[in-house]
Amino acid sequence: MRHCTAIVSVLILLMLGGDVSAQYFGKNKVQYRRHEFRVLQTEHFDIYFHQDRREAVDVVGRLAERWWRRLSRFFGYELTGRQPIVLYSSKPDFDQTLIVPGLIDGGTAGVTEGGRRRIALPFAPSLADTDHVLGHEIVHAFQFDQFLGAGPQGKGGEPQPLWVTEGLAEYLTLGAVETHTAMWLRDAVRNGALPRLADLAKPQFFPYRWGHAFWAYVGGRWGDIAVADLYRVASLYGMADAVETVLGITADDFEREWHEALRAAYPGGTSAAVGRHLAGARPLDGAINVGAALSPDGRWIAYLTERLFSVDLVVADAERGRVVATLTDTAANPRYSSLQYIGSGAAWDPRGERVAIATLTSGRAALSIFRWPGGALEQDVVVDGVDEIFGPTWSPDGATIAFSAMNNGTSDLFAFDLERGVLRRLTDDLYADLHPAWAPDGRRIAFVTDRFTTDLKALTPGAYRVALIDAATAAVEPVPAFTTGKHIAPQWSRDGGTLYFISDSDGTPDVYAIDLQNGALTRLTTADGGVSGLTGSSPALSIASGVDTAAVTVYEGGVFAIHLLALASGAPATAGGSQPRLPPTDATRPSIVLADDDAAPAPAEEFPVAPYRARLAVEDIAQVSLGAGVDPYGAMAGGGLGFTLSDMLHTHWLVAAVQMSSPFGSGFSLRDVAGSIGYLNQVRRWNWGVFAHVIPTYVGVRTDTSGLLSSYTLVRQIERSVSAGATYPFSRARRLEVNASTARLAFDELSGFFGELSWKPAADPMTLGSVAAAFVSDTSYAGATSMVSGERYRLEVAPVFGSLQYFHVTADYRRYVMPVPFVTIAARALHIGRYGSGAEDARLPSLYLGYPWLVRGFDIGWHVNDCVAVLSAGCPELNDLLGSRLAVGNLELRLPLLRPLGLKRSMYGPIPAEVAAFVDGGVAWRGSPGLRRGPGAPAWSAGITLRTNLIGFGVGQLDIARPFSRPDEGWVVQFNLSPAF
Repeated sequence: MRHCTAIVSVLILLMLGGDVSAQYFGKNKVQYRRHEFRVLQTEHFDIYFHQDRREAVDVVGRLAERWWRRLSRFFGYELTGRQPIVLYSSKPDFDQTLIVPGLIDGGTAGVTEGGRRRIALPFAPSLADTDHVLGHEIVHAFQFDQFLGAGPQGKGGEPQPLWVTEGLAEYLTLGAVETHTAMWLRDAVRNGALPRLADLAKPQFFPYRWGHAFWAYVGGRWGDIAVADLYRVASLYGMADAVETVLGITADDFEREWHEALRAAYPGGTSAAVGRHLAGARPLDGAINVGAALSPDGRWIAYLTERLFSVDLVVADAERGRVVATLTDTAANPRYSSLQYIGSGAAWDPRGERVAIATLTSGRAALSIFRWPGGALEQDVVVDGVDEIFGPTWSPDGATIAFSAMNNGTSDLFAFDLERGVLRRLTDDLYADLHPAWAPDGRRIAFVTDRFTTDLKALTPGAYRVALIDAATAAVEPVPAFTTGKHIAPQWSRDGGTLYFISDSDGTPDVYAIDLQNGALTRLTTADGGVSGLTGSSPALSIASGVDTAAVTVYEGGVFAIHLLALASGAPATAGGSQPRLPPTDATRPSIVLADDDAAPAPAEEFPVAPYRARLAVEDIAQVSLGAGVDPYGAMAGGGLGFTLSDMLHTHWLVAAVQMSSPFGSGFSLRDVAGSIGYLNQVRRWNWGVFAHVIPTYVGVRTDTSGLLSSYTLVRQIERSVSAGATYPFSRARRLEVNASTARLAFDELSGFFGELSWKPAADPMTLGSVAAAFVSDTSYAGATSMVSGERYRLEVAPVFGSLQYFHVTADYRRYVMPVPFVTIAARALHIGRYGSGAEDARLPSLYLGYPWLVRGFDIGWHVNDCVAVLSAGCPELNDLLGSRLAVGNLELRLPLLRPLGLKRSMYGPIPAEVAAFVDGGVAWRGSPGLRRGPGAPAWSAGITLRTNLIGFGVGQLDIARPFSRPDEGWVVQFNLSPAF
């Protein structure tokens, strides 16, 4: 059988942004909220926005123009054409972006796609963070523009390693003074884990931090002009050759001198242990343990911890660290789309009977409250009027929760009355307001803000400071502490006279205390790496006021661990100090990009704004294909082309393709042309589309070589169909699919001798209509080679009517259980069948049980040992695999093939490969009078499967199977690229 649909299929998949399995299963990107976009036009940017707060969007326009000036100066050229930016109010809005396919993970703050160089990002809570992410993505736009959308290339045309591209974006936007990167470097030096240049691409070395450190070293020693030259040359010849060419030093000498500078900057022996270790930093612990909250009596600690496939909220015994309750399971339960683990944490009520955490449920900001003891969910309190919530804190009477929240692109403080369901706004401006902590007397709330350091006129971001706000009047006053560095995560003492906070005023984030009466400062920790959450502004401190104990997140050994700390007296601290540069710390070369006097003034005239209009432009063009060949069905020639178009926001898609394949000698005929055209609309939560196609299919029937001239007959089926479909996602995991279609199938045959071939009708045409509905659920998680955890199922019914009447039914259930880490038991139960009066029509192809993705070991050519007359009714071994209904069961035990021995979190070794033992079984049968009604003999097989991820080509699978139902057949070996079930 030959189908003229290759280009058509590829283009439809490009349009839908997924692979074959993702159309059958796969998680959903849900459009929870529909946004009406407008376009703000600056000199060089088109900013697509939906916010009502225009002044916040104007700020982004000014920041973007400043980055355009800075980066044009660094790269030595200007971006081609106008640069599009799609701006979202908050991270939840950004997570539903259609600019890039697939789901956006919790750690992604912005993206730049290479096709049309679109940037998509949300507002961050502060001006500094928004400016940083915006600049970072504009660096990527310059990188894509340099290479005409193909992305930065390295030696041999390979993509540049992430540490090169992401590290350069971090260096150009953050500069050389950055305490969060310094924390990673200090920890690596003191743990003897400095990487070689060749190791920087390995996953254990975070590309953002280590790439930042690399470029900061080059810039500090050779200057930013050398940074630009080194990047360009490395894009052509690779980094090792570029270092020698541009810097005049061998890669080995560069590496040695860089390591010497790191060791000189971060000598050991000056730090002390931070309290008592509680969670993290053990071989099988998660690398992320953050957002800790101690119960008021200090007995329990709630925190967010990384599990194999998710980050979840747990409660542990604060004495021994043993987890006693897991309050969420976001991997298996789609209730929450986010637990805000990067910028938020848990909070206990004053009596220690309830735990609150900021969540997103059905795309809406919520406070989820759990009862304690036990951990049962009490309620999800959806908070209308805000986009996302950070840092909940309970009032002393337990009636109100205060929090920071994003709204229309800005972060502000709010208080929510739990009994009355009333939301009250405490701040309303463009400044950042984060990390609220309610005072014991209930009158004031400590919080973090940049309002005392940020210049909104020049758009110069400032460091975070601690402030106090009156809970009744909303009057704000600063808490004076250090003059340098950030001050975050304030927490109150039992009597309300002291505030504890984290500061990096000397370059290392540590815990300090300030006496609110006399301003005396005390240093409580001297961390080896630093007291910090996942980002430099993440909360990392909690106080159990009843017992004067603190829980802190400490970065150590490459993981974020939780320590308990007694709040004893510390060493006096002075209000001063400085934050050293990344190595080389003594460098004085000025930055080309981050000039001290580089303000972003308001434009002389207001930026114009226009309504968004969806105009289609080319997204992809399939390569023109031409070909000819000979196979058992005869000699053929053909070719094709196709393209996809979309609007800027990827809400409207148009796909079209044409392909022709014609037997030699038959002459050209329009009936040999395959074509497809389709439209997809993703404006709303309901995604819908209409498609039409013409597809000729050729099937070889017989060849007669008995005479002097060979004759043969080809049967051609021509399908002309129109279909419409729609999908409604209930959540990321579950959706409803509906579609309707009508098709006309015509049959003709080409027969005769070469030179005297002619077409004539082969059978009566058929007209078929179908209406289908499917319910799909998918909570599974994929490893590098197969699914390793979770559950997925699909239930589908498709009535067919017209020339034939029958029902097509699919029921597919799959379960993946990991009884011990990294070992998966996978099971599938599948039924596919046609039911009704037309189910056994001879014009419908039989369903075949022996495909390698159903029952392995039966898709190898049948021969005389299997049965005498392979195509006759007297071949029960083959006929038992054919029918109009199939039932299949599969069981696999999957293990990573090259996983390192011992207690390590790496699931795979140097090559993503797995081995699986399997048992497959199935049965095929028919259901019409005059044909075999009952099930045939079951087909069984068992064996071993080897899988590896063929990067860029899919997953290669080698099956070594023993088919028990094939007489005289031993072990069968077969290779295919079909995905594992």
